[in-house]
Amino acid sequence: MLAFFVLCLLGTTCFAANGYDFEMNYTGDLIKGQEKAIDMVLIGDGTSSGYSKVRIKVEISGPSTPRLLATNSSGSEIDIAQTGYWGADDGFAVPATVRNVTPVRATFDQAGEYRIKLSLINKEAADAVITTKEIVMTVSENTPVNNTVANETTNQVVENVPTNDEIEELPKTGASVAELIAYGTAVVGLLLFAMYRMKKVN
Repeated sequence: MLAFFVLCLLGTTCFAANGYDFEMNYTGDLIKGQEKAIDMVLIGDGTSSGYSKVRIKVEISGPSTPRLLATNSSGSEIDIAQTGYWGADDGFAVPATVRNVTPVRATFDQAGEYRIKLSLINKEAADAVITTKEIVMTVSENTPVNNTVANETTNQVVENVPTNDEIEELPKTGASVAELIAYGTAVVGLLLFAMYRMKKVN
């Protein structure tokens, strides 16, 4: 009896006796109000003899009741958080070795810690619990990335490109108007002076 108690404390041997375990797998963070794809997985390690009629009981505690949508074999969408079960009323068969993945679309409307308890129950034995696992999920507040600064910086860079390429002053390619007038005055002066000298000589 003492040895059995010690093995149960270790956990792994107790799981092997039942033969089944649960996982809820997803990537990234759980964010308030954002739908998340989660795989609810039932695993059989081959140590049991299998069951003909089982259901998965779903119990949730936390800040609120999330929405956990899954599609059954007939194509109907079920919110297992509301119904509290997954699987037909009369149950479904599971072999000893199995990895049954049920895609779930989860939405949490409140941030905080949620405890999701999954129990595999035997419909042929008055809903006796075959195995149970509690999974803790932490949902964060919705904190979208503030793109304002990044967008302003990007816009400034884009707007400055044509500004920097603008030609503010045309390059000088010859004499200015003032210089031309000065040259013209000097030429006229020289001509007049030459004519005056020629008249004086004659």
